[in-house]
Amino acid sequence: MERRPHPFRLLAFPAALALAAAAGAALACSCLPPVSAAAQLEDAELMIVARVAEARRLPPQDGYPMAETRFTVSRTIKGETRRNWWIRHGRDTSLCGAEFRPGREYVVIAHRSDGRLWTGQCSRAWFPLEDYERAAAEAAAA
Repeated sequence: MERRPHPFRLLAFPAALALAAAAGAALACSCLPPVSAAAQLEDAELMIVARVAEARRLPPQDGYPMAETRFTVSRTIKGETRRNWWIRHGRDTSLCGAEFRPGREYVVIAHRSDGRLWTGQCSRAWFPLEDYERAAAEAAAA
């Protein structure tokens, strides 16, 4: 006699997969890309090409793990020119935070909120650096 699995067992695995996918999607960062480099640059307070000098963990904010990274600037595309900037961000990339590794160089796009500069996954450089440099030159010429 052929043994058949119980119908509920057949549904259990796909249901578990669907629940796991839904939970993952609920926790995942989802960002809409900007329409252009020029539009993203216009909305930004600061855009720099910089190397990570140091980072420090901050107390959680509204339950989210936070950090602040000091960048040593090699080029300023937009904003005040300084040698160093401290920029805040979430630490959990699944919650739209950012991960910056010491010694590595990044294109950092930051926005001001509550008197501080912030960045994250949704503020990342979506376009090649040359597109932002061209947009900055065009904005300066206008």
